[in-house]
Parts: sequence; structure tokens; C-alpha cells
Amino acid sequence: MLALYRIGGLRLSEAFEARWEDVDWDAERFTVRSPKTERCGKDRRVVPLFPELRCELEALQLETRAKDFIVVKRRDKTGVYQAIKKLCDDLGVPTWPRLVQNLRASRSNEIYREFNAVAESEWIGHSTVTARKHYLQLLDADFAKATSSGCKNGCGT
Repeated sequence: MLALYRIGGLRLSEAFEARWEDVDWDAERFTVRSPKTERCGKDRRVVPLFPELRCELEALQLETRAKDFIVVKRRDKTGVYQAIKKLCDDLGVPTWPRLVQNLRASRSNEIYREFNAVAESEWIGHSTVTARKHYLQLLDADFAKATSSGCKNGCGT
């Protein structure tokens, strides 16, 4: 589930809708069923089968006998946060508020920076306005990149 949230950028509800038939291994694409955006006429979107996500799904497929839903062990949404928190506690990793939303937001920022605004909106499943308002952030790495190139005009001090 963490891979679906963090690497795939899925919403909490979307992970529970994910089915093995939605994974197109050959085309390296994954169809995401979206209950949240269904009311707006977009009941699904297609995202790349990112290499990291592909590895996680291949490993999961080998260890599970489930033929339909990808997430089968924990089908109730209420226990997801507790399960992630317990995993983090067991690993000694600090937790943060809004766990799933922040996993999605960090992936949103990566996709925006690596690809473009169109890819980010389509693959994460929201408008560019929503991305700008709720997801995209200015990072310390942006400042470092902006100041690391040095003076290119031959200016001196």
C-alpha cells in the first residue's frame, strides 16, 4: 500500500480499488480507478508503471494468490493510518500528520519537477490549480539549484 501511495501517487480510496487487471505490464501503464473524481466524469486515469512501483507490484504478485484486488490483507480504510504508524514506529521512522496525503504530495512534487505540470496533474489526478494550491512546494533544493550555478556573465565582486 505504501508503494501505491508514495510511488504511484494514489489516494487512500484508490488503493482499495486497484485490481491486478488494471496493471498493463507490457505497456508499462497502470489504470487507477478513482471514486473521488468519478462524480466529475473521470472515474479513472492511466499512470506510468514507474520502475519502483513495478518492482513492488511484481514482488507482491509473487507472494499473493489474489486474482482480483491488489490490496487484500487490509480492506478497511480506517486501519490504514494505524498500520502505517505502527510500521514507522517499528522501523524507528518518525511519523507526520496526514500520512497518505503527504506521500501523495511528495510524489506530486517529484513528477512536476521531473516531467511537467501536465504530467503531474494527469498522473496524480487533479487540476493544475489544485496542484498549485495544495501539493506543489518550494523546496530547499530549489534554492540550492538557483544559487549553485555561479556567475555566468563574468561579473566579479
